[in-house]
Amino acid sequence: HMVSFEVRLALLYHNSCFHSYFSCKKYIFLLCSFYILHAKGDFAMSEAQILLYNFKDENRLRQIRRYLNRQKISLRMVQPSEYLESLGFLFEIPGFAKNSVFNLGQNFQEEMMVLNGFSSQQLDEFLAFFKENSLPPVALKAVLTPVTMHWDSMKLHEELMREHAATHAR
Repeated sequence: HMVSFEVRLALLYHNSCFHSYFSCKKYIFLLCSFYILHAKGDFAMSEAQILLYNFKDENRLRQIRRYLNRQKISLRMVQPSEYLESLGFLFEIPGFAKNSVFNLGQNFQEEMMVLNGFSSQQLDEFLAFFKENSLPPVALKAVLTPVTMHWDSMKLHEELMREHAATHAR
């Protein structure tokens, strides 16, 4: 699986699917981190999971849910009250505890999705699903990494917004 994941990241980078959200440095870091975790065996590729935030279009969400159910990809709709939980906790990764801090109104309105445990083929098919069904793409998307699993949703959102703004300013 290691080579296919590396190849998939390279293709994503060159095809610009995630290019606007991962700078070259982050792309290289992601590859290195994945190698390190695989070598240590701490990060087994488990079943595919996805976190979705702020999906307001019911018809679009219904299509996405139907697709994910057919593909046996687990889905979690993240609520604003959970935005300060670590992504590792939201994905139920062992060793991540619930945050004791109560969210007093930290929020965002943009759609965001975070993918975890997707094989190359699952990632290809999921991205193709949006195009084939003429569904608007999700501007803020990320793949869980060894670094971001320790972040909360607010921090990831802030980083994705910064990268999105920097990319569109060029």
